[in-house]
Amino acid sequence: MFAETKNKFLMPGEWEKHHATWLAWPNDDDYFGERIGNIEQSYLKIIKALHKDELVKVLVLDSKNEERIKKLMSEASIDLLKVIFFYAKYVDVWMRDYGPVFVKNGKENHGLNLIMMVTVGSSLNFYPTTMSFLN
Repeated sequence: MFAETKNKFLMPGEWEKHHATWLAWPNDDDYFGERIGNIEQSYLKIIKALHKDELVKVLVLDSKNEERIKKLMSEASIDLLKVIFFYAKYVDVWMRDYGPVFVKNGKENHGLNLIMMVTVGSSLNFYPTTMSFLN
């Protein structure tokens, strides 16, 4: 599909400079069961390490969960100014299976970024973005 276009879009490597890391906060008690508290503590450690150098964008179920998670983050000395919350209905924390894939135009960022949404059994759907958090 990309070969037919004039632009060549590439997915940057995980090690390349980027603006933020996206995470989905664990919420599935049926899956995590009694481990949910330990899993949340692991997420706090991940976010604490990441937020020193970049924004962390966290998917949460709703405002009630956001407030509870903010309290946990504050107690873990995480700077909430470096964390942005987004509300969505989800179960799985593996965003790679359902979340956006960010691509850029060519090896250098020429100002054109796309968010690709890939769903099982469908073709790629492209969403050109004007959202400032991508730049």
